[in-house]
Amino acid sequence: MATTTMSRFTVAISLPMSRLAAWAMVAPALIFASCDFIGGGSEDVSVNSAMHPVEIDGQWGFVSSEGRIAVVPAYDGADDFSDGRAAVQVGLDWGYIDEGGNVAVAPQYRIAGRFSEGLAAVRGSDLAAQYGFIDIFGNEVIPAQFDVAKPFSEGYAAVRVSGQWGFVSTNGTMVVPPTYADARSF
Repeated sequence: MATTTMSRFTVAISLPMSRLAAWAMVAPALIFASCDFIGGGSEDVSVNSAMHPVEIDGQWGFVSSEGRIAVVPAYDGADDFSDGRAAVQVGLDWGYIDEGGNVAVAPQYRIAGRFSEGLAAVRGSDLAAQYGFIDIFGNEVIPAQFDVAKPFSEGYAAVRVSGQWGFVSTNGTMVVPPTYADARSF
């Protein structure tokens, strides 16, 4: 049996196997591993909490580093804490809770990224919605105007406008005009 590692995935390939069958196994992992997710992928925002999301009986909550239930599972989805907030899903919409398990920002976004430098990229639930940035209290800091937005790093976030990437500062100023085919965080 041969083993190959791609990004965070390890795929075991039994030999002999037709090339088509091998690609049928490997292709989904390659596609998934290369996707950019807001707040995930290769540009993860550092997780700074002693609580971690867990699924119990189809519902998500949080456990402490000691394995104790810290937030009772009551959500359809959950992400790690960052900057004292964790994205949680209710139905199709995402909002944020604080480390006490209290709702900090009501679920209202189709996509809710991790907080970094006090801001998180969010996209509304409308199909034509664009990304903007909110603070940890849910206040809109940078209005929704981007096709895609990545987390802030060193005061800048990569954003895509009309298919081109540039960088925006934490106050919403476009500091590098969108002229690039792709961009990564600082």
